[in-house]
Formats: sequence, C-alpha cells, structure tokens
Amino acid sequence: MPLFQGLKLKTLGLLLCLLFFNFQSAAQHEIKLGLVLSGGGAKGIAQIGALKVLEEAGIQPDIITGTSIGSIVGSLYALGYTADSLASLAKSADWFDYFNDNLRRSFIPAEELIHTDRTVLSFPLVKGQIELPKGVVQGKKLDIFLSEITLPANQYASFDDFPIPFRAIATDFETGRSVVFKDGLLKDAIRASMSIPSIFEPVLLDSTLLIDGGWVRNLPVQDAIQMGADFTIAIDVGGLLYKKEEVSSLLDILNQSGSYGIAENNSYQVDLADVVIRPAIDNYSTLGFDRIDSLLMLGEQAARRMLPFLKKRLEQIGWKPEPRQIESPTLIDYKILIKKVSISGTSEEQSAALLRVLSFSPQRAYALSDIDQALKQLLGTRFVRKTDYQLEEMEGGYHLKLRVTPQDGNFVNLGANYDIDQKSGLLLNLDLRNQLITGDKLHLDIRISEFPSLWADYLLRFSSKSRLGVRLSGLAHLYPGLTYENNKKIDEFQIHRYSWRLDVFASSARAMSASIGVGMERFSKNENFFNPNTEEIKLFQFNNYLNFFWDTHDRKHFPTKGSLFKLEARLAITGRLTRPFESFIRNEPVQGVAKFSFSKVFPLRSKLHVQWYNEAGTLSLNEGNILQSFFLGRDLEQSQTHTYFAGLRYMEQPATSFYLSGLKFQYEPLANIFASWYFNVGEFQVEEIRLGEQTLAADRGLLWGTSFELGWLTLAGPVKFATEYNLGNGVVSFYLHLGHYF
Repeated sequence: MPLFQGLKLKTLGLLLCLLFFNFQSAAQHEIKLGLVLSGGGAKGIAQIGALKVLEEAGIQPDIITGTSIGSIVGSLYALGYTADSLASLAKSADWFDYFNDNLRRSFIPAEELIHTDRTVLSFPLVKGQIELPKGVVQGKKLDIFLSEITLPANQYASFDDFPIPFRAIATDFETGRSVVFKDGLLKDAIRASMSIPSIFEPVLLDSTLLIDGGWVRNLPVQDAIQMGADFTIAIDVGGLLYKKEEVSSLLDILNQSGSYGIAENNSYQVDLADVVIRPAIDNYSTLGFDRIDSLLMLGEQAARRMLPFLKKRLEQIGWKPEPRQIESPTLIDYKILIKKVSISGTSEEQSAALLRVLSFSPQRAYALSDIDQALKQLLGTRFVRKTDYQLEEMEGGYHLKLRVTPQDGNFVNLGANYDIDQKSGLLLNLDLRNQLITGDKLHLDIRISEFPSLWADYLLRFSSKSRLGVRLSGLAHLYPGLTYENNKKIDEFQIHRYSWRLDVFASSARAMSASIGVGMERFSKNENFFNPNTEEIKLFQFNNYLNFFWDTHDRKHFPTKGSLFKLEARLAITGRLTRPFESFIRNEPVQGVAKFSFSKVFPLRSKLHVQWYNEAGTLSLNEGNILQSFFLGRDLEQSQTHTYFAGLRYMEQPATSFYLSGLKFQYEPLANIFASWYFNVGEFQVEEIRLGEQTLAADRGLLWGTSFELGWLTLAGPVKFATEYNLGNGVVSFYLHLGHYF
C-alpha cells in the first residue's frame, strides 16, 4: 500500500510539472496577429480608415497579406507607412490618371501635338499584323507610380525582411492556381495582384502570365495562417453577390456570372478568420476614387463598431498590446544626383537612343517628379510601350535602373464623331515610324463622312535627340459652306481644299514649335460633291508659310491650366483666281494672311476656372472672295480661317479683318463633367466678297455673343451641348458635338 501511495504521489508530481511547463511555454509563446486585406478596387481605400482605428488601439499586426488593392495598402503598411500617410497618399494620387494610358499634352513632342486627341481605339502593328489589346489599360503611368511609392522596398532581399512580413496574391492565368509573392520587386507583385482581367493588361513575369489574385483568393486568410498567424483580422471590402431584385443591367449579370467561384472561396476564407471587419460600402463603385473621404470614414466607422468585440477576443487568447517602434520608410522627397543610368529590356543600340532622349546629366540633381516627367516623355515617343524604374545607392549619388518594353511605334487608330455642322464621321488613322529613315514618322488620316478628308503628314527629325526636322504634308478636305442674309441662311455649298507644304521645324521640350516653309493651295466653291462642272469660283496659290505656337494647356478640351500662343502667317507669291461662269481669270500679285491666338487659364477655386481668350486676323487681298475670308462662328479642324465666337452660328460672320476677346467660366461639379459660360466681344471688317454669281456687301461693326455649354470629357472624346445667343441680333442657336474633333 505505501508503494502504491508513493507511485501516486510521483505521478501527481509529474503531472503538475508538465502542466507548469505547458503554462510557461504558452506564456512565453508570442501570439502573432495576422492582418488580411481583400481586393475591391477603390473600395479598398476604406481599409486605410480601419487601419487608423487599429493603430490608435495599439493593435499592430505581425503578418500582413493582401490581394489587389489590398496588396497596395498592405505592402505599404508593411514597409512602415502609417495609416495617416496612406490616407494622404490616397487623397493626393491622381487615380483616374493612373488608370488610363493617355499621356498629357506636355509629354508629347510639340511637333506631334496636332496628331493627338483624334482617335478612340489604338492597335499596335507588330510584324505587319494588328495586335489586339489584352486589357483596356496597359498601366503605362501606373507602373511609374508604383515604382515611386515602392522605392523603400528595394533595400530588402525578400518580403519577410520588411518591418512586417508580407505576402501578395496573384493568379496564374494558364492554370488558375494561386501565385504567392514573397520576394522579387514589390512593384511587380502589386501590379500582378491587381490585374483585373479585361480591365488591366496581364503581367508577364518569368514566362508566367499573371492576373488579379481575387480570382483565387480575394481575402487571403489562409496565407496569413501559413505564415504563422495565430489570430487573424480580415478587412473585407469585396462585393457580395447581387440579389435578383438588385440586377439592373447586362453588366451586373456578366459581373455576377464570373463571381460565383470568388464568392465561394471568400466564404471559406471568412470562416478561417477570427474577426472580420466589413465597411458598409455596398453602394460604392470599384472605380469610385472620387469618394475617398467617404470611404476612409466608412472604414473607420466599421472598425470602431468591431473594436470592443476584437479587444474581447484578444483578451480571451491572452494577447496584450506591446507597442513596437516601426520606423517610417525613408522617402526621397529631395533632389538626388543620378550618377549612372542603365536600361534593360532592349538592345544596346535602342538603349543608347533612349538615353539620348532622356538626357540625364551626371552633374545635375533631380527630384522624383523629374524622373516621372522624363519617363512619360519617353512614353510620348511611342517607341516604348511600358517603363518603370529602381534607384540604387552608389558612391556620390544614385544608379537609375530603367526597364522598358520596346515597340515599333506603328499603330492603327480609329475614331468616330458627330457634329451638328460636319455631320457624322469615321476616322481611320495609320501611324508609322522608322519606315524610310531612322527617326521618321508618317501620320495618315482618312475621314469617311458626307464631308470627307485625306491628310498625310510626314515628319523627319535629324536625329533621335534632335529638336530639328522637316515636315511634308498634304491635305484634301471637303467642308460645308454657308452664307447668311438678314440672319437667315441663303446658300449652302461645299468648299474643296487641296494643299501640300514643306516645312523646316524646330521644337522644344516646353511644348513650343516654330516652322517656315513653302507650299501650294487650291480652293474651289462647289455645289455638288466632286463635280468640277459646278465650280463657281476657284483659287490656286503658291505660298510661303511661317508658324509659331506655344501650348502648355493640360488638355485640349476643358483645360484647367496653361497657356496657348499661336501665330500663323501665309504670304502668296503667285496665284490665279478664276470664276468659270464669267470666264474671269486673274493672276493674283503678292498678298498675305496673318492670324494670332492667345489664351490663358486662371484657377479661381479648386473646381472653378476662368479662361481668357483672344484672336485677331487680317487679310491683304486685291479682291474679296469666299475662298479667302475669315469666318467667325465655329471652329473647323485643319482650317486657318474658321474662328470660334460664342453666340454665332457656323460661318455666320465673314471678315477680312477682326479682333475678339472673351472669357470662359468653367465649373466642374463632378469629375470630367463641366458647365461653362462664355462671353465675348469683337470687331470685324469685311470688304465686298464675291461668292460666284452673288456678292456680299462690304460691312464693319461690333459683335457681342454669349453661350452656355454642358460638357463631358469621355474616353471617346468630348461631349458638348451649347445654347448660344447673339446679343447683336437676338438669334438663339444650338450646338451639339460628340467625340474627338477631326
């Protein structure tokens, strides 16, 4: 009996020792918190608001995983960005600009600005074949932006070395399996993780084609657990499936059809999470980057609602906040010396040519914004499809490492528009580079319309870095003609214009260009389409040309900053004026045309701008004729003589000399939606004008007009509807235009 009692006492003691040891082990085991951030487009901004609440409560994660927008927020937070710094970044970033590939005018060579804002669809020509796009957005500007904000990650060998270990999730397009990023360039991981199919072009890395990680794990809880998380906090901003009464469009049906697998996996991941924070953002769009303040607030509200429950759960597992000091990443917000520039992804010969375009000087300091501008100008040449960069410290400065995806620069472009004066039109454009001589470009436009046109423009720069070159252009253009009497239209006809010219040009990086040249023009007034027997008057001239322009407007339509100065002069050396019905032929002596334009945009408030615009022109003629007159009313592409005057109809007021000045007040209540009010005043003089068999009497006077315009800047071009009022004669007119002007 004593023996058994002794054994019992020993067993009891052993059990007590084991219990004590396990208790000590549990106490010594550090509970790791995992933070999981889902995809959801712009709705992911709400995650930043939730992070702010967790920060204030001292709840700091030990592990972070993220998908799509969650990979951006999560990776930057893992690098040491605070919630406040992320909120500032979200507010200051121009998301709508990053999510389209259209470059601002300042990044286009000055001599090529005339080719911009004309087409909607663009298809590269690769080895003579049209290459269809793999996504609406290639991510040209997005790549540069991601390169900048992820610069602090370049110092780490893997994502495990970040201040907080991190993982990003993408999807292998071929297999449908997950790809978990734990090292490499952070910019590549983010870009792959957010490549929504059909929206963003897939990312090719090491022969693997990658798309958005949401297709396999939009809420990557299991990845946080695999990294060692004992307790996971998930912030889920992914959209739920629609109920049948919520389906309102074909887009909703297509979206839902591809989301069942995502929703099923999301439910599984939610079950794995210990606490899920869901901001009330169902009514927000994945593209709602114009509602950042509201999204931040909703994220905060959701986190505050869950905070008591979260704290209770953390207490239950014995977790206590232990503030750790995580240093904020070192951001380069100062100018740096770039001692070396290298380019990968292309041949040595092409790299050398691109370096000459960039012109980085080793003795000059550059800000990150300078690098951003230089790379966008590189994209503006269209010889580079995509580019990004890294900065590596070296003795005395930095090594700028560029990656480029080259392209031939050959494109087929398509456009379409409707204009109340010019009617419907389709545009087929062909852009070809380096076809005859290195550095050349051929721009060919064919407009299919009731008023067709054909325009060929050939540019040849003297070298890849040169701002000097020659330009040979030819134009065949048919456009409508109108004349008025007593405020009523009295005649409708066509004007046919055929011309060619040869110029020598010089341009600068500051959107400035000047040219001189020679050329020929032939005009005729016709009653019928391509019928020379109906020509009532025709003019042939051989001219000298002088042009200068300086254009810093941020965009062609609805500008919000910048100036425009333009001077156009034409001196006719010789010419012939013919009126077939009168058997009249006149050899014209020297005569000239000059026109100047100036405008400047001033900001009044963040969404309110005023534009001051001025134009003047004069003609030196022996005989006034309809083919050589200015026309105040509405603009006409490719025409020096048609000038916009608010309140007048198309070609309403002919003039041999004029001056006008006006103000445009432009208000932008919503992104890319505009309400504008124009008021202008002008003076004109017109000599007697022969129309053919008719004559317009000489006249002079003052003009007053106003217009109210509603506008929308779309990817397909500007949409404009205007109500115009001529203060001089009381005539009200209306104007409608849809699409790019061409």
